[in-house]
Amino acid sequence: MTRNAEMTKKPFGIHFRQILDAYGPCYIINLLRYNTAREVRITTEYIRQVHEFEEKSKLKFLNFDFHGFCGGDRYQALKVMIQKCDQEVLNHGYFVENLLQKSVEQVQRGVIRTNCLDSLDRTNVAQSKIAMVAL
Repeated sequence: MTRNAEMTKKPFGIHFRQILDAYGPCYIINLLRYNTAREVRITTEYIRQVHEFEEKSKLKFLNFDFHGFCGGDRYQALKVMIQKCDQEVLNHGYFVENLLQKSVEQVQRGVIRTNCLDSLDRTNVAQSKIAMVAL
């Protein structure tokens, strides 16, 4: 974290209120490592922000050490992550619009939010697996 906790509290609140307003409940999957001091520090602060958030009852949080489980291209280990969040993914659903009849047939009722630190590789792989469950 490059800023102190109080400086990040307001942007954190704004960000998650926007997510909740747009999509409903949010399931957060933190993909940071458990054994890297910098990533552990960020995870610790992230958890603190979630616990202090006024609407924390609408957030669920999962730590999933992506590199610990999937390092060396062991992506089949993502089944561990999916087993922990698959019911939430199914409950949240997805948006369906009938373009011919110009009607909305289904709305999304929540969102899965993933994060990593230095690249989108972890996030993209995790979100791809989540999408397979949703669809």
